[in-house]
Amino acid sequence: MEVDTLIRKLERDGAVFELTSERVKLLAKSGRGPAPEELAQLKQHRAEVITFLSARAQTSEASAVKPVSATPHFKPSAENESHSHQLRDVMRRICKQTCREGLITWLQQSQFDLYEELTCILPNEIDRLCERQAAPGVLQATLERFFDAYTAAQDLYEERIAIQEEGCGSGFSRGAASSGEGVSQ
Repeated sequence: MEVDTLIRKLERDGAVFELTSERVKLLAKSGRGPAPEELAQLKQHRAEVITFLSARAQTSEASAVKPVSATPHFKPSAENESHSHQLRDVMRRICKQTCREGLITWLQQSQFDLYEELTCILPNEIDRLCERQAAPGVLQATLERFFDAYTAAQDLYEERIAIQEEGCGSGFSRGAASSGEGVSQ
């Protein structure tokens, strides 16, 4: 399996990769970590892991994302009042949730696919649906995907913080990344 494919698979399963100047950290959900063969592959291809994570971080820094609110063609009117109401409703639900500072930065560095979905893919899709005056049910389904993605991101971020607070997550290791074993550059 290619390194990038393995990293994305592990991230979908809840793993978090953090690249520092000295090492790659792999944080995993409590009690669930990479399989021994996956861990061995990461260690064996340490340089490729570092290259992939570095390139991904640079790519995410270079990409500018235009928020939906900055789009000039979306102007609430009587025609799209339903869309306007749906957008406000989802944004209120998101704003009611408490989130620790640093979520988006962490997503950008550690969960890039989810970061792209929340900051680019879904906002652009919502924008297109509003522009085309899509049926309210179609827009609502996409807004629910956006809300669910945001909630999932928050849950992953809270798990990552909890793992760090428990003193876990110090390197490539099986399970909750608690062995203290790391991969240095």
